[in-house]
Amino acid sequence: MTKEYITVVRPSKEDLDKIKVGDLVKCNDWGQPLTVKAVSDNYFIMVRNCFGKPLYSICEKTPSAFSKNSIVESYPTIGTDFWIFGKFDYFDQDDINQCIAELESGKTELSVRSSCALKIIHYKQK
Repeated sequence: MTKEYITVVRPSKEDLDKIKVGDLVKCNDWGQPLTVKAVSDNYFIMVRNCFGKPLYSICEKTPSAFSKNSIVESYPTIGTDFWIFGKFDYFDQDDINQCIAELESGKTELSVRSSCALKIIHYKQK
């Protein structure tokens, strides 16, 4: 029996806390899922291989306190980190763990230019 995707519109932090390592996740209008590789209290990181390069996204579970560009106040945010030339190898679990620790400490943040509001999430638990 294949598990179906669970769909949540306007997910809360409590909804996002159900996401676990190994889950397949599609956000907003994504056609292809990413696999969750790390989860912390306030973030999770998803990755998939895209022609040999990591396609990744970070979800900040807590609602945004501001609206700017595609980030909308009171919605969780998804996007990439703010390192211009990249700091982490999202195929390497040690780098993913370092990234999530830096997100929690505030040393790394989501990019305001390349992030957006998470309005709907589809996830399939492993």
